Amino acid sequence: MLVFLLSAIDNDEDRIYFTNIYYDYKQIIFKTAYEYLDDKSLIEDCVQNTFLNLIKFFDTF
Repeated sequence: MLVFLLSAIDNDEDRIYFTNIYYDYKQIIFKTAYEYLDDKSLIEDCVQNTFLNLIKFFDTF
């Protein structure tokens, strides 16, 4: 998933920054989604959508 997400970022510096955020927060987001959803595929979709939204608004982050 990370490779797919990084392909949406143009700047190498931003890719490094995003990678750090990804590894710092992936488990937290996964655990939070798990509390609300019982389907693993829905949880993975939720995590991916969260990071896609981060990329969408990365300039303001």
